[in-house]
Amino acid sequence: MFESYEKRYAFLQLLKEKGFYVRMHAYEYLLGKDGKIVGVLLLEPANNRVEIFFSPILSSTERKRVEKEIRNVIRKIQN
Repeated sequence: MFESYEKRYAFLQLLKEKGFYVRMHAYEYLLGKDGKIVGVLLLEPANNRVEIFFSPILSSTERKRVEKEIRNVIRKIQN
């Protein structure tokens, strides 16, 4: 799904529209939200996999909220 640069860039733009700070480097995204670094997101297009490594400063409630927002963005890209 994320093999093409265009899809990865569209993903970046949608994350930004949702209020994330995003820094993209190939298949890795540094994510920030509400003035905090929330984690690193890794895309593995060959395995159709997305992994998120959350910052330990996030509460479980914040993690769930961020994860839900990211899932919604991924769903938009898939359609």
